[in-house]
Amino acid sequence: MLMRFVLPVCLTIAAISPAFAEKLVPWGTSGPWKILRDPAHGNGCLAETALSDGSYLRIGFDKPGAGTGYISSFNPAWSSIKMGKKYDVKVTFGTQSFVGAGKGAKLGKMPGIVAQSNSVDLLVALAAEKSVNLTANGGPGLDVALIGSKDALAQAVVCQSQK
Repeated sequence: MLMRFVLPVCLTIAAISPAFAEKLVPWGTSGPWKILRDPAHGNGCLAETALSDGSYLRIGFDKPGAGTGYISSFNPAWSSIKMGKKYDVKVTFGTQSFVGAGKGAKLGKMPGIVAQSNSVDLLVALAAEKSVNLTANGGPGLDVALIGSKDALAQAVVCQSQK
């Protein structure tokens, strides 16, 4: 079943600082994923993995108790992505497809897009899948194998529950 939710229901424009925080606190690991705490975002926890093409994928939670999170991807080759610009984002995994808006961001000097989610359940469902496809502005999608993502996000949930 293909599910579509519009901007306010599922993905919203990320309210992020000009660049993603790089002063993350290591919390643990889970397979190829790092579990990190982000003091600049209310000590929310995230799972991050580096991909073979130089991309980074993050699935994270905002400050504890907020009930919100995000998915983001960064790639050194994405020079056309502009900081702060709004992008139409489509996230497809399993039989589900969610559309909304994302915002250009940087991880260090690496461009990427962050899509905020007001549904932690969406992020948990995404992490349980084998792969995800991320598309911006109808362009070619980025297919990402989610090896170990379910366990990694479970660890991020444990991290999130600790003070």
